[in-house]
Amino acid sequence: MSIVVVENKILKHLLPVLKSIQLNIFEDVESTILSEKNLNEKMQILHKHLHTCISVLEVLDSVLECLSKKEQIGLGDVASVPINIIEILYITFEHCKNSNILYKGLSNTNEILDVFKLSQEIHKKVLIFMNCRVNIKEAQTHILKSFLQSLVKIGKILGCMNMKSLADNWRGYLDVSQKFFHVLNGNYSIKDAIQCLSLDIDKNLKSLLKNNENTKNLNSITKLCNFLIKIIAKICDVFLRDSQEDWETTFHVFLRIYSYHPCFLRYQVYPDVMVNEIEGVVFSSVDILLGTLCAKSEFCKMLINCKEMHTSSEKCLLLMMNVFKKINLLLKTNANIQCVPQLIDIFFNVLSKGYFEFWKLILITPNHELLYEEIIRNVAQIMRLLSNEEYNEVECVLFKNIFSDSIWCSLMANDIWQLALRGEAQLSYETMCGVLKQTEVHLKENFAVRPQLIFLKNLLSQLAKNLSENHKQFLFDQYPLDRYLHLWKTLGFQSVPKSQLGAITFIHRTVVGKSILLINKKLILEDFTALCDALEALCLIPKNDKSDLSQLKTVLLDLWKFIFSNDWRDSFYSKYFIRKLIIATNNLLLEFNNEQLLQILNNMSLLVDTGVDLKILLITSLSVLSKKVPEESPERNQICTKISAIFCKLFKDKNQIIQHKTLEVFFSFDKVSAYNVIIQNVIKHDYDVERRRSNFAQKNIVANKSLNWQEYFQVQSDYKFSHQCPLLTNLKSNDLLTHNQFFSKGEDNRDKIDEVVKTIKTNIEMFYKLSGKHGMTEESTTEIMRILNK
Repeated sequence: MSIVVVENKILKHLLPVLKSIQLNIFEDVESTILSEKNLNEKMQILHKHLHTCISVLEVLDSVLECLSKKEQIGLGDVASVPINIIEILYITFEHCKNSNILYKGLSNTNEILDVFKLSQEIHKKVLIFMNCRVNIKEAQTHILKSFLQSLVKIGKILGCMNMKSLADNWRGYLDVSQKFFHVLNGNYSIKDAIQCLSLDIDKNLKSLLKNNENTKNLNSITKLCNFLIKIIAKICDVFLRDSQEDWETTFHVFLRIYSYHPCFLRYQVYPDVMVNEIEGVVFSSVDILLGTLCAKSEFCKMLINCKEMHTSSEKCLLLMMNVFKKINLLLKTNANIQCVPQLIDIFFNVLSKGYFEFWKLILITPNHELLYEEIIRNVAQIMRLLSNEEYNEVECVLFKNIFSDSIWCSLMANDIWQLALRGEAQLSYETMCGVLKQTEVHLKENFAVRPQLIFLKNLLSQLAKNLSENHKQFLFDQYPLDRYLHLWKTLGFQSVPKSQLGAITFIHRTVVGKSILLINKKLILEDFTALCDALEALCLIPKNDKSDLSQLKTVLLDLWKFIFSNDWRDSFYSKYFIRKLIIATNNLLLEFNNEQLLQILNNMSLLVDTGVDLKILLITSLSVLSKKVPEESPERNQICTKISAIFCKLFKDKNQIIQHKTLEVFFSFDKVSAYNVIIQNVIKHDYDVERRRSNFAQKNIVANKSLNWQEYFQVQSDYKFSHQCPLLTNLKSNDLLTHNQFFSKGEDNRDKIDEVVKTIKTNIEMFYKLSGKHGMTEESTTEIMRILNK
């Protein structure tokens, strides 16, 4: 008798009946156990029903045995077999799962174990039958889909019962789906399957952590999770195509599994042996899966469009960091990765909403001191590997975030941009022109103290270093010095083309003319701004300049006299102007005679008790003086006495930065024998200076106080400080790949970080102040500051 005849005359009638019998048996068992019958009656009915159940399963086993003797069978010829058998198994497994509760208090129910064991055997046989004996036509895909969905339902049950059967179920699911993939033709949703698998992983890891003191099953559970993740990876590899729903499901799978990321577990103080096992066995597979998906454009598009990505969480941020790591590796192998600028934009959007989560993530991540460095390096490397068009798109994203309201985004965007800047002169020129068009208004904000403005100025200074003389000339033609003095001040006057240094005559005229207006109290705000810019631009005067500077020096002395004789120091703009005046004076300090120098020092000494920014500039003035010994004159001793007095006051300052900078300059004076009188005067008035001088000589500096955030920004502004993670100073030039070469060795030293960076605690204080999040708990602030101080 042919298989078709057997199917039509027997199987398609028999198997549905057996399914009904099995279902009725279990319903009757439940009603009997819950009934008022006595125990003996219940046991008799129970034994009878379970024996009948075993008989049904034996019939199924016999059917499979007979069919397995055939070489190949069309699924349409035995359509009733796989569907009915798998549904009967589902009913049976579900009853076995509930038996622990249902049969509680009953004795001699070993039959239920026999039922489960026989179901296990039939389960394996039907999977082998489908994988080895069945072929299928496209018209029969509905049968195959029903079979696969039943396996998913069985997987949900077996996850609570038997690990071996669970593994067999998903292995069979994968084998069957791979075999008939060409028939399904991608028209199959994997949402239920990978959700079920991820829930099993979640359940097992949760149970493992719940009993974290007992590591008996640690290895077996992590291996099972590793296996299930590999199944997810295989399913994704086979079925993931264009379905947005399926791609979003994979994203949710990652979020669910990332709840157990080792960094979170360590933060919750789980045993190291457990965390290390989860990291090594479970997340090694998760990492491979993420790398595979990042190579597919649909995954990146899903991350951009997924609503959950726009809500901040530690898991989203950590996932995005790992995505960037994978994209970086893929780009190095010349992979075609799309939507990179949009992904970076999404990351900053998440960061802007969850800056606290980001720093908390740094806190709870092992090797946390490397995490900030790693994310910046990865994004910077990605930028350098992009095409010019995409590179410019990412630049726009970074620029937008530098001027965002979130200081966290500003800091990171600035750091990435500084590290990713390409050295090509033409590209730097194009970038600079684009930035200048958008920021001209910001650059005129002379009195602004916004950190973002400092970042912008430092960024432009870095770009200017990459310009060739020709490009500097192009820029100068477009932005002439007489109309854009504020711009060249920002770029750094060293960026002015050498051919245009004759423009200093314009600067001279501006300083002299505007100073006269100021002294005569006829200065308007526009003139005042021009005067401040011109004072700062005096650094353009070449050191070997032989021109007559007498008029310029006289004007500077008149300005010092005007400020202190008219109580102008109390005006709104005085502090800003005094800073510019000190900068201008320092540029010409070595040109003054002793009488003029004494006048200046007398005025400067009155500023020693002012803010930290002016103290820093005064220390710079002393540093300039250390390079020149005053000529013999009646004023020489007075000059040395005045310098000693300034040193004494500065040494009494409790600010760490002031202490350190003063020691640096004092050490410079110590090397000049002619200044021995200054050294002795200072030591005579403060015996502790000798100890500090000795410690400084041995590089043994003890920090005693950090700056507040306002002082921090003033100091870094004065030193043209480019903010970056302090740890980035350890980056080597070959850590970053360009298209054709590594960073040049000169790039390593392009950002000389001041001592202010060492005060890491100040960074955190600054972040919280500037972020405007005053409701942030003190405990969280303390945690972040503690870890960043390590």
